[in-house]
Amino acid sequence: MKGANSVGIRVWHVNAEVDSTTHRHKYTNNSVDTDFDLIHYIRNDVNEEYRSLSVFGEDNIFKQGDSFSMEAYKSQFFNGDGKLDSGLSLGWSFIVTNISVDEHGSATATIKLVRA
Repeated sequence: MKGANSVGIRVWHVNAEVDSTTHRHKYTNNSVDTDFDLIHYIRNDVNEEYRSLSVFGEDNIFKQGDSFSMEAYKSQFFNGDGKLDSGLSLGWSFIVTNISVDEHGSATATIKLVRA
């Protein structure tokens, strides 16, 4: 099927911490006051760095058989220690067990979540 190789899952880390005074998101992606992003794209490359300038591409998506854990992808988080920005553990990993594309080009993915 045409384009089937480029089908995959994009993973985003959303930092949903809220400022207790303003009740707004504490971080933005254009703030110079913090090292944390509001939303951050996790590339499917364990060697990628947090402040990566690499261009989004087909190689960055998670495809069938790929897996994600905070330990493996810790270099893409600010603290680089396998924990969320808050210092807490995510507590989950995942495996993309199946991706199928129908005759109309619509994709369906099955993701197995694993409690860490």
